[in-house]
Amino acid sequence: FLSRAEESSRRIARKFNSNIYTPVTKILDPFYEMYKNFSLYFDSYLSKIGNPLILKRLLYVLIVASVVYIITASGLSPNGGQALTGDFYNQTQLGEFISKNINVNSMEETLEYLSSIPHISGTAGDLTLARYFQDTLHKNGISSVEFLEIDSFINYPNKSVLQLLDKDGDTHIEYKSFNPGSKAGEIKSFLIYGNYGSRKDFQYLIDNKVNLKDSIMMLKFGGGIETCTKILLAQSHSVGGIIFISDPNDQMLNFTMNSIQKESVGMSLTSPGDLLTPGWASLQNIHRTSWDESPSTPKIPTLPISWQDAIPFIESLKGKGIKTNNWDLKIDDKNYEIWTGSGNSNNNNIEEKIFLQNLPLSKEKKPIWNVIGRITGREQYQRGIIIGAQRDSSCFGATTNTGTTILIELIKLFTKLQTKFNWAPLRSIYFVSFDGTDYNLAGSTEWVEARTRELRKEGYTYIDLSNAITGDILEINSHPILKKIIMSALEETNDPISNNTLIKEQFEKNNLKINTFKNYANKNYLSFQTYLGIPSLEIKFKGKSFSKNSCLDTFQNYKIREIDPEMLNHRTLVDLIAKIIIKLTEEPLIPLDILSYVSSLDYYLKDLVSYSETIKGFDKRKEKHLQTTGFIASLLKLKRIGEEYQGWIKAWHEIIESDDHQEPSLLTVNRWNWNLKLSNFEKNLLLQTGLPNRAWNKNVIFGPQLWSPEGKDAEKYEYGTFPGVRDALYNEDWKTAQEQLDQVTELIGISADSFI
Repeated sequence: FLSRAEESSRRIARKFNSNIYTPVTKILDPFYEMYKNFSLYFDSYLSKIGNPLILKRLLYVLIVASVVYIITASGLSPNGGQALTGDFYNQTQLGEFISKNINVNSMEETLEYLSSIPHISGTAGDLTLARYFQDTLHKNGISSVEFLEIDSFINYPNKSVLQLLDKDGDTHIEYKSFNPGSKAGEIKSFLIYGNYGSRKDFQYLIDNKVNLKDSIMMLKFGGGIETCTKILLAQSHSVGGIIFISDPNDQMLNFTMNSIQKESVGMSLTSPGDLLTPGWASLQNIHRTSWDESPSTPKIPTLPISWQDAIPFIESLKGKGIKTNNWDLKIDDKNYEIWTGSGNSNNNNIEEKIFLQNLPLSKEKKPIWNVIGRITGREQYQRGIIIGAQRDSSCFGATTNTGTTILIELIKLFTKLQTKFNWAPLRSIYFVSFDGTDYNLAGSTEWVEARTRELRKEGYTYIDLSNAITGDILEINSHPILKKIIMSALEETNDPISNNTLIKEQFEKNNLKINTFKNYANKNYLSFQTYLGIPSLEIKFKGKSFSKNSCLDTFQNYKIREIDPEMLNHRTLVDLIAKIIIKLTEEPLIPLDILSYVSSLDYYLKDLVSYSETIKGFDKRKEKHLQTTGFIASLLKLKRIGEEYQGWIKAWHEIIESDDHQEPSLLTVNRWNWNLKLSNFEKNLLLQTGLPNRAWNKNVIFGPQLWSPEGKDAEKYEYGTFPGVRDALYNEDWKTAQEQLDQVTELIGISADSFI
């Protein structure tokens, strides 16, 4: 067999040699001889000029450069030779392309699909939408995609009972409703009505000798007080449980008598993230703390109910405790007297007994899913911005899904830019769909905690899109270092109704201003701004009533309420955010404005001093006031850095414009160095040990004050700044307040020195 195979192989080789190899060789030999003779002659000629090897390489480079130039100039290259000017793309043309290609019909279809199924974190509906987002990234050509599964504590509605036990019998109500992250438990006690559960409300009850210990309190959501703050206050007064109802006076809510508002009750202002891994990433085989030991968990059971179900409990308090006229409720056009209840029993006035039972289905390690896509930068790819949106919802979540709808449209538009102009941004862009937002910000926080080092190194801006469109009024909350770039984008974006620029329509006519963050609870930007030190931005349209965190928040009701009937606000927000993204990632010098930051810090300091003067014990003659001399000196040092940077930007532009938009290599290196310092600037303002009693919060300039001002004071003060100082002032701890301000002063000085 082997001999036959060898003979067959030899026959095939002979045929190939005689029929193919030999004829082809005879044809090519003359050409080879010509090439050899030409090469010898050419080398002999080049040797008279210089080194033939070097001259050949120069000639090769010249030929390649000529070919590239001809292709680019002729329009045969993918970018059409139009969007690229010198070393940089034409941002105006990129923005115009975005504006012309926004598809409102596609966005409406996306919103309808996202809102077609309930998608509580960790459910099949949630996984379906996570896969849909992942497929969207792949279908639009984003190659760098991560489907990140995280184990987190999640609980679901199972059985909840509320009973009013009175002499006429039981009022017994069973629910399939709950607060995400609520404590399992039961309590039988007396009922107290506590209005919004503010510090003022609690003090009113105490002043009127209303017994709060072990009570079940009925509180309204809202009133400018975060839900977690209400619970902390109730716990501090030994309340045993809470019944929540929606606020009938809130004109932004659109509820029926049977609607139930399901708000998260995790302690996000203290320690956001997975409830059982507070302060560390929820990785496999990681230690999980107990419910009672975790600073992230509520310690008393809570239950939200409808107005219809609340009425018998409200009426049962009539004649008991204090009648409080300014707490009276108007529900479904009917007025209800409000009595506080007293919590006291005697022979003439027997308090009604309430039984509250909350038995959610709890999963300590339930998978949830973040989905991350990245367009890699062409230059400083290790620097990037992050655009994120909440995906999970308490039910159908139409208003919640407006953020994901806009995020998906941005993905489609920026991948079209890549195809049309062969474009890639100078720096990377991350598109992230976050899960677990309703569970104490589990998705965003666990991602941040697991990749702290990487994200601090890469990220220099975070843009949040959650609940993006709930009306027609534009609202902007932002870090002041981004103010200049926002104003520039507003000048280039048109209002959907008047067609004036947003600057003219919103700022000049509607007196819009760029706000500093105040409300951090249950907001995904909390982790980025206060833990990572990444300047953050939230832009949204608000102003119309909607069925917040209830199963009435459907696509059908979104259309019926005409929140954005023609999707024009969606279109405008996509246009505006896209322009901001282009500026942040395509501007050669990262456009973070140090001088705007300095101006804002000066304003925040004056606001802080003004707030301190309202604190009990304030006395300029003693140590009960803030010493600000050192802070002002550090601020002046930072201002000089900002002025130097503005001068360098001007000089850079002059050099580039004088050299046909080509950047010399040494100038490129210098520019990259400035970008590195700018992207690290805010991270130098992080206190690694964290704030006193709130170690998770690291940013000494921006973050939530734990006990923020209430009522008119809430609008008066910038309580989203200097959180450590304000916490100490609230506790009348002047020594700690000064220590915290001195730390801020030191860190600002370090940040300024990092530029030298």
